[in-house]
Amino acid sequence: MTKLHIAVCAPVNLPDFRSLVKEGDTLPDGYLFPFTGELVLEYIKQGCRVTVCTLSKSVSKPCYWYGTDLDVVVIPL
Repeated sequence: MTKLHIAVCAPVNLPDFRSLVKEGDTLPDGYLFPFTGELVLEYIKQGCRVTVCTLSKSVSKPCYWYGTDLDVVVIPL
């Protein structure tokens, strides 16, 4: 069965995902807004695949991180 793939486009606390993506230690902080991260982690726990798209002042071009059930896209603010 194919997993439900959910896109979350919102402010998010990116350190919550460092262990879930390759090279996660290079993720910027993003916005320190924990509730969106908790929602994303619950989607993953429930068996969904999630792509997070958020903004950050810490990047100068779009950046991408990939994991098994989570992809993260960070776009410059």
